Amino acid sequence: LGPKIGLLEYAVSQEWKFISVMGAGNRLDPTQIHLTPLSKSHNCPLARRVRKFLGRRGIKADFPCVWSSEPPLRPEEDDSAPDEIILQRGRQRKTVGSISYLPAIMGMFAASWVIREIINP
Repeated sequence: LGPKIGLLEYAVSQEWKFISVMGAGNRLDPTQIHLTPLSKSHNCPLARRVRKFLGRRGIKADFPCVWSSEPPLRPEEDDSAPDEIILQRGRQRKTVGSISYLPAIMGMFAASWVIREIINP
């Protein structure tokens, strides 16, 4: 998350026109992908954390972003796969997985926005 926040903070400070893509992890439904200002996102833990960390840095920019309104699936507990467990701040967490097609579709949403901005500035 740190590099993403740093890049977004820099892009805002330079007054660049840009788009950002939020989380695709633990989601399956491409019909719930949206392209809106960051403030309109919901059910996306990554977007929530981005808003929180940017706010802490005093950044109030509301840039366009691609995000999914699908609530993230909760992975089942699997004691037979200890390699997938990550210790973070003293608690166990499962890794976040992405289905192969969803990040690509979200990238296509972002690419579409870029092309439309070039054609109709």
